Amino acid sequence: MERRADPSVQLDVDQSILDYLLYNAIRAFICDFRAGNRDDRAHDRHESSFLILFRSMHPDEHGTKEIQIRLRLLKFASLFCSRFTSVPIEPSERKLKSLRDQGRRVRKASHTAGSRTGTIKYESTDPAAKATNKTNLDINTTASLDGPARPTSLIDSLPSFMALSAAQSALQELPVSDVWMRLAAGLMAHAALEQCLVYRMDLTDALDEAFAWRFDPGSTAEEGTDEWAINAMFFGEEGEVVGWSDIRNEHIRAVIPPDGISLETHAMELLANELPIDTLEESLMSFIEGLLNAQPKPLYGQLESRKVDGLSKKEVQDMREAIGID
Repeated sequence: MERRADPSVQLDVDQSILDYLLYNAIRAFICDFRAGNRDDRAHDRHESSFLILFRSMHPDEHGTKEIQIRLRLLKFASLFCSRFTSVPIEPSERKLKSLRDQGRRVRKASHTAGSRTGTIKYESTDPAAKATNKTNLDINTTASLDGPARPTSLIDSLPSFMALSAAQSALQELPVSDVWMRLAAGLMAHAALEQCLVYRMDLTDALDEAFAWRFDPGSTAEEGTDEWAINAMFFGEEGEVVGWSDIRNEHIRAVIPPDGISLETHAMELLANELPIDTLEESLMSFIEGLLNAQPKPLYGQLESRKVDGLSKKEVQDMREAIGID
């Protein structure tokens, strides 16, 4: 007769394996990015394969809170760290478009409350830029794991960054900090500049989309959705969380070139001084690493280091032998 593991035991084992793979994949992204190795994503293929298997074996399970946070962490790390490559990644092209559409819904709603500082309209002085100055929503989106892919842009990673931040804020039951707000605004500023200079989006549209993220008192988002959680993250005691409006508007103003200065010239000065990309990248790596370390280390990772919370050295050794590490 075929022997089968107890379903509850099997779930615990599979969740431990998934948690371990997620942790290692995220850690590998951080290490590779800091080492300058930004074109190899082999380290998360095992995680993707096992995640598919896990979902097929446990279709009604969503994983522990730690796993859910790590899944969000891996999604954002993958989008941000892989934007220089043309390899298939998750989420799919259709999902990325859906997430950006969500941002546009927020933008439309926030227009009624005055989403921008005054009226922003910019026309490039570069004739070549004028000829191609249009919004291209699909130029930088990726395909699914089964199809061809293209590099992602910073603006593609913003919905994932916001959803991750909202989930962590809710888990800790803490409001977003001034440090986080400045990190988020810096990412938005870089995303807007990239959309203009690389993808030839109009500056007004780029600023509207990149900086759409804020509290919407009239939101109709359903509780439990990412859109609802993100809106709740920006909610404070008297409406929008204190400080976000000022920091957001400060970064919007920083992106807008002074009269008589082209966006290209202004951007070079901005990126060399006030908003260097290296600083943003390291800040985001520290953000990812901080959230990764804020969760308990996976059981298998603890066993590898021979230190498991609550177990003696002998108990750890017995467990290592039982699961075949030694």
